[in-house]
Amino acid sequence: MATTKIWPVKGRLDHLINYVLNPSKTEQQFFATGINCTPASAIAEMNATKQLFGKTGGTVAFHAYQSFTPGEATPEIAHEIGARLARELWGDSFQIVVTTHLDKGHIHNHIAINSVGFTDGLRFHSDAKLYRSMRQRSDALCTEYGLSVIENPKPGKARHYGEWNAEREGKPTWRAIVKQDVDEAIDKAMTDKQFFANLRNIGYEVKQGKDISVRPPGKERFLRLARNFGDEYTYEGIAARILRNRRAQSPIAKAKASTPTPKKMPPLPKGSIAKLYRHYLYLFGFYAQRDPNKRMHFLLAEDLRNLVNIVRESALLDERGISTSTDLCAHMDSLESEIKNLCAERKVVRAQLRKTPATESSAQEDPRIVRINQQLRTLRREVRHCTNIAKRSGVLAEKITEMERQQEAWRQEKEASKDGRIGTGGRADSSHDARR
Repeated sequence: MATTKIWPVKGRLDHLINYVLNPSKTEQQFFATGINCTPASAIAEMNATKQLFGKTGGTVAFHAYQSFTPGEATPEIAHEIGARLARELWGDSFQIVVTTHLDKGHIHNHIAINSVGFTDGLRFHSDAKLYRSMRQRSDALCTEYGLSVIENPKPGKARHYGEWNAEREGKPTWRAIVKQDVDEAIDKAMTDKQFFANLRNIGYEVKQGKDISVRPPGKERFLRLARNFGDEYTYEGIAARILRNRRAQSPIAKAKASTPTPKKMPPLPKGSIAKLYRHYLYLFGFYAQRDPNKRMHFLLAEDLRNLVNIVRESALLDERGISTSTDLCAHMDSLESEIKNLCAERKVVRAQLRKTPATESSAQEDPRIVRINQQLRTLRREVRHCTNIAKRSGVLAEKITEMERQQEAWRQEKEASKDGRIGTGGRADSSHDARR
């Protein structure tokens, strides 16, 4: 059985090609096939096609993925299936590199497709129809080679690879959190009205139409339940599940917010990236024991998969004494300067090695080259962390602001109810309430 995915690549083409051709993953590129191009020169050939038709911007390629059940396919069979799949679907118009990676517990193919056709200059178009044809052809090839297939795939919208991979690795995604909340709202309901009330009590907006749509707190768009999660999440499917609830359970209570004292809750920093990170980690309960019975705000819950990186970035800010955006930019400039100097030093060493008679060890094994490469890896990793900090800090500030806005809306609603007036609504959930 093979699972398939495809998604656009908007970064650098050479990063994608170098990744899929990684010698340590492909048996020194033994399992690498070029279609309408040669793997070794695929980057140059694909870029030449883009330049020929004047389409060098935008999406640079498409990355398809085909994963096989452990033990079902040999590397040779898996690679043959991947090459046939790519050739039959896109081989008439596009340059493609197909590789088989053996470094994981499951054999999987990577297919890198140029975004511009070499015959007519038309761009590669990816939509639900293309994904269905890819999955159907993959299943047909698996059947031809005696492999199993999913007989009745569940309907639903194809997911981005990052989301699918996060779920496969057990990391939470915001759609998974929505599904979990909807399941809980169903399990604790005896009627459809109680189901909708349960969702609203934890901050969801609900629209009833042909498909039930929900909008999680802090999100701009609504999510269609049946379209994303299948037939069990249509109105009829949810109603049938509610009817199976034999004994009544306590409905989900409207969450209550409690305001921590200033000694415990650091104020929202202004201008300090390091304090912003510490503030956000406090909301997670990183610095103190949290009440496990309280619900975590949706905007925090969807960041659980990023928590390790947030902690690392916070530690880097503290370690380097970085406080403001200006400090961050200066530190990145310093790192780039070090990288430039090391690259120049490595160039000199390589020039010296070329002038000396060949020895048993290669240039890459020279102690000076090894030392420089190790330093470059460390510096480039830190540059990536700094780049992520620059991007993430704005997002964290927006999330904190949104959670505080909802907190204030709840407070106003509570005050209005005390005065006998109708509340204005809003998320009745503290930004620091903890999910189960």
